[in-house]
Amino acid sequence: MATVNIGQIVATTLRNRRSELQDNMSDNVPFYNRLRRKNKMNLDGGRDIVIPLEYAENGSFQFYSGYETLNISVNDFIDAAVYDWKQASVAVSISGLEQIKNSGKSALIKLLSSKINNARKTYVNQMGAQVHADGTGSGGKEIGGLGLFNPTTNTNSAGGIDANTYAWWRNVVLDFTTFNSGATTSSNIQAAMRNLYIQLMLNSERPDLVLMDDLYYGHFWGSLTAIQQITGTSEGKAGFSSLKFVDADVVNEGGIGGNLSNATLANSVMHMLTTDYLNFTTHTDRDIEIVGGERQSLNQDATVQLMLWAGNMTCSNRRQLGRGKE
Repeated sequence: MATVNIGQIVATTLRNRRSELQDNMSDNVPFYNRLRRKNKMNLDGGRDIVIPLEYAENGSFQFYSGYETLNISVNDFIDAAVYDWKQASVAVSISGLEQIKNSGKSALIKLLSSKINNARKTYVNQMGAQVHADGTGSGGKEIGGLGLFNPTTNTNSAGGIDANTYAWWRNVVLDFTTFNSGATTSSNIQAAMRNLYIQLMLNSERPDLVLMDDLYYGHFWGSLTAIQQITGTSEGKAGFSSLKFVDADVVNEGGIGGNLSNATLANSVMHMLTTDYLNFTTHTDRDIEIVGGERQSLNQDATVQLMLWAGNMTCSNRRQLGRGKE
């Protein structure tokens, strides 16, 4: 493996240095953090991940008078979205030479524990990107995220249901440039957001999270210049702050390494979400835990530990997911 500077053995053994690692590899992943904190669902098995759906009214409803014959027809209105189990792994390896060099009093920073912490951060970075994916990556082995449930073309299939056939399984898409008759700016972004928000209102349910790229976030923040005291604090508990739009937290999903950063996008993106209908589903025995203990190499002086995960991101109502785009 290539060495950036002095290598991990020298960097973690005794020398005149600070006694903790400085994080230079974590990405900005507030949406993933939100799902894990608020919408994590644990399952202990099953052939698939099955999410029951109610998709239609009971068609037997009628007004009637006196002895009029009543409609007693049988109606189907329950089905399910079905999602495959997806798997991921991170390997933590250490050689015998690394162990003896990084032992005893000289082990200022424990190399193995540092490797495990790095593996966990790597997993968070990767999943932070995956919750925006469409499920087609790595030959279809990756999870499906907002790229699957809230795309700009909303007639795709998700969970085994074809939105081209069933309109009730489509997310709402608003072209901000068309709506504003020009480029999105701080002066017109809220008008477009209001339009999208209204389309997502259902009885007492409202969008509760708005994810923005760097450019949209800057425009929205600029539109609040006169009232910057309107700042959410709930997301701060998850390590990041948010602004507010009505009751929804507005979060920058860009920033350093963020999936919606200007460095990774050709056009601006906004997701307006009712997150009660999104879940990060994880198997109870594969929650990025070390499985099988230490595995000794048969022909090497080395051990490896495998940190494994199994699950998928699921959606139960695409009608209350909105996508704003340029």
